[in-house]
Amino acid sequence: MTVETAAVEAAGAAREQVRGPAGESGAGLWQVRSGEMLRDAMSRWGRRAGVEVLFLTDRRYRLHEGRVFAGSFEDAAEALIAALAHMPHPPVAEARQGGRTYAVLYQASLYRAKRHRVWPDRVRPVGDGQ
Repeated sequence: MTVETAAVEAAGAAREQVRGPAGESGAGLWQVRSGEMLRDAMSRWGRRAGVEVLFLTDRRYRLHEGRVFAGSFEDAAEALIAALAHMPHPPVAEARQGGRTYAVLYQASLYRAKRHRVWPDRVRPVGDGQ
């Protein structure tokens, strides 16, 4: 067996291990390419997983190195967002609507929205019980 053949077989075994029992549809390998935009990568992943990815920011994040993440869509997305935490204005993300929607936001805008939310007297947020 050559080194190349062993590497191909090992990669195939790793893919099978990541897929989980009975080829579980939510698990797998998730790749980003060097130079790819975060929006493009997450949108591609979302289409594959059947998850709507919303970008609630006008910031553009370019990925400067390629990587492969293993696990479910949400696991891979969380790992990718965490890998960008070193940036001066990192994105944050959260699953919504039972995991069928994944929202990506700019961290400072999320902080400002929570900290500076002011509701006029005649307008109430939904779900406040009044």
